[in-house]
Amino acid sequence: VFLNPSEEVVAEYRAKAEAFAAQQAEWEKLKEEKNIRIYWATGKTHYDEIFSKIEKRNMKDIIKPYFDNLINIMAAADLVICRAGALTISELIELKKPSVLIPYNSVKVGQYENAVILQEREGALIFNNSDADEAVKTAIDLIKDDNQLQKMKLRIKALRNANATESIINSLDIWRN
Repeated sequence: VFLNPSEEVVAEYRAKAEAFAAQQAEWEKLKEEKNIRIYWATGKTHYDEIFSKIEKRNMKDIIKPYFDNLINIMAAADLVICRAGALTISELIELKKPSVLIPYNSVKVGQYENAVILQEREGALIFNNSDADEAVKTAIDLIKDDNQLQKMKLRIKALRNANATESIINSLDIWRN
């Protein structure tokens, strides 16, 4: 990912794409105020529909069904808007990324419980699918607030475990003599 150092990055993927498209005018207004680039992964199923809803695009924005280098985009992002799978939560923690989370609704998946881990540390905000419009509005406000983003990063940092792999290996019976 090649970025201008003065640019702020928002990564949005597989959250509630319809809400993101609906708030396009607000994003465009914000882009006039700040130098922002949006990376938006829509998923294959919704790509054509969402892409057609976007009336005016800033050509810096990159909209694709999927990014092969999503971890690099997340690393460059100032804010991530996404679902709350276990791997995503661990990546947000490792990268110390503030986020707006819209967990998948299924009780079986446990995404809400995953999201609460970051919310309790004040490193993320959680919204339901039905509140996706509000989530995007909140993200727009949040990307304007550098101080709040910095506070969220510091709070997430406390969740990192620098020796996680070593701790797991040491706890496994198979590795003991």
